Amino acid sequence: MQGTPSLEEIWHRAIDHHHAGRLAEAEQGYRAILHLDPRHPDAQHNLGILAWQNGHPQAALTHLQAALAVNPSHPQYRASGCEILTHLGTALQKQGRPESAETHFRQALQLQKNAVATLAAFADLLRETGRLEEAQACLIEALTHDPDHVPALNNLGLVHQRQGRLDVAEKVLRHALTLAPRQAEIHGNLAIVLAEQGRIVLAETSLHQALSLQPDHADAHNNLGHLLRDQGRLAEADACYRRALALRPDALTIHDNLLFVPGLDARQFLADAKRYGELVANLATPFSHRPHPEEVHRRLRVGLVSGDFRFHPVGYFLEGVLAAIPQDEIELFAYSAVLREDAMTQRMRASVPNWRPIRSLSDAGLAARIREDGIDILIDLAGHTVDNRLPVFAWKPAPVQVAWLGYFASTGVTAMDYLLGNAINLPDEELWQYVEKPWRMPESHLCFAPPRDAPEVAPLPASRGGSITFGCFNKHMKLNAEVLACWAEILHRAPVSRLLLKNASLADPTIRQRLIGQFRELAIAPERLLLEATQPRTHYLAAYHRVDIALDPFPFPGGTTTVEGLWMGVPCLTMRGEGFIGHQGETLLTHAGLPDWIADDPSDYIAKAVAFSNDSNHLATLRASLREQLDHSPLCDAPRFARHLAQALREMWRIWCLTRIS
Repeated sequence: MQGTPSLEEIWHRAIDHHHAGRLAEAEQGYRAILHLDPRHPDAQHNLGILAWQNGHPQAALTHLQAALAVNPSHPQYRASGCEILTHLGTALQKQGRPESAETHFRQALQLQKNAVATLAAFADLLRETGRLEEAQACLIEALTHDPDHVPALNNLGLVHQRQGRLDVAEKVLRHALTLAPRQAEIHGNLAIVLAEQGRIVLAETSLHQALSLQPDHADAHNNLGHLLRDQGRLAEADACYRRALALRPDALTIHDNLLFVPGLDARQFLADAKRYGELVANLATPFSHRPHPEEVHRRLRVGLVSGDFRFHPVGYFLEGVLAAIPQDEIELFAYSAVLREDAMTQRMRASVPNWRPIRSLSDAGLAARIREDGIDILIDLAGHTVDNRLPVFAWKPAPVQVAWLGYFASTGVTAMDYLLGNAINLPDEELWQYVEKPWRMPESHLCFAPPRDAPEVAPLPASRGGSITFGCFNKHMKLNAEVLACWAEILHRAPVSRLLLKNASLADPTIRQRLIGQFRELAIAPERLLLEATQPRTHYLAAYHRVDIALDPFPFPGGTTTVEGLWMGVPCLTMRGEGFIGHQGETLLTHAGLPDWIADDPSDYIAKAVAFSNDSNHLATLRASLREQLDHSPLCDAPRFARHLAQALREMWRIWCLTRIS
């Protein structure tokens, strides 16, 4: 009769089962060992490995921690624990839980401080949350131990890109490609760097290379959509974003990008926005709120959420307002997702007593922080633009929530109570386009802070050279076929005129030649075109010295470019449109006191452009007075606007309180 097997015999049988892939039998053996010796570290370790293989990472971690408790210096236990903690950290990062992910990465590095894969993964989290210097230090440490570690090189390239060191980023990523030429992700990241350098066609080539290696690479489809959108190839961009969403339907950033393609059908746009809203609602656990009667008239706590508290169009329209807000009525809180702060950030900080950096917070963590701060009214300044925290609004961390300034359409988030606009861009007949309730300001819903370093207004260029120069400094994606045809007709009817176009995409020679070809097909000779890349802001503003009349594109008119041109003495010809963004030109020109510069349709637009170009005396007089006129208009009167905004917020709060109290 065979006796009871020894612990050693059970161990060897379990190992044999494990090596042969008989995992259930192996687990039974390891548990039998623990029944005999509950502290047996090897059995705990191997049960941890088994649990990991069976897809139970938390159970795996529990067993490995038990093994380490018995023998904390065992190299294999430490290596296995480090690996599992790293994988858990990466999974938590993908789930949008950066705080928990960081805890796991740090625990992993306590077990193996020089673990290259862990350092690279942790650096990815640090980069995503804006801690670029820490990310760079992690990656340099990793590459010290393994100079050819491709994930670390890839990540380091992205860190340099986010820090604005594009040449270094390109060098690092190209080195990574020499080691791993068939990695689609690296080709895609190189495309990001090339695009930021203005080498758009090369960037597009890199993305096609990525997709040839991995056709289902959602990020590559998404980034290709960016490039096509920025070139004005909007239908192709829309198709790329939808392909990316088919591959990753829960990717919020891809939804954001789809909702930033101008000129889409309004009903389709709203449907896409609502789909996004449903997605973020399913990820959130909303807070509830209940006021007391005495709270109706107290000082309000107002929070602003943005990644653009900096030199950015949002900053240009926000800086003066923050400084003018009546502090006795409103206590401001800024929830800042800014990656790199600048001088404007510091100026805005001086106007906001409660400044909260939020890049490292998850949506749940940020919602909890807003709730802890006791915010009454939370204002989103980003919509679906880069670095937004729009999903947080689905948590309803504040009783009243408002979309304002940084976006041009419905957010799609049903927890957003109001969309701040005015009577022009929120007409009754278009309110079906929004899930938010309209809130119309008495005048403009925008207030521009004039640039402090703007050059003086120069004399009318036509008075020196005799010929009119039209100009447009808007993004290239707005220059659609209808706009180009309209501008070509203006040039034909004003035969000695020229057209100056300036935008970032025109840094690429291929894009310039493509645009020249489009105008050539419209019978406009290349010598009548001045095509230039964008420049630092002071030089960019000085370029208006060469423009007599600015031409607004449609159906996606300018905003910041329009007001900057007006500040430089250059009137802008715009056209009535539809939807929030389509009315932007009307809004700006009306409140600047230039209603005559609003055309009803393309024919009227052409006629007005030609008529204005033939009246240089009027243009010269207007140019000389336009800066002062703008400075005294609702568009630049920050104290006046701040009073209107404070009154609007107070009334929103009163409505909410009375509704809930009753």
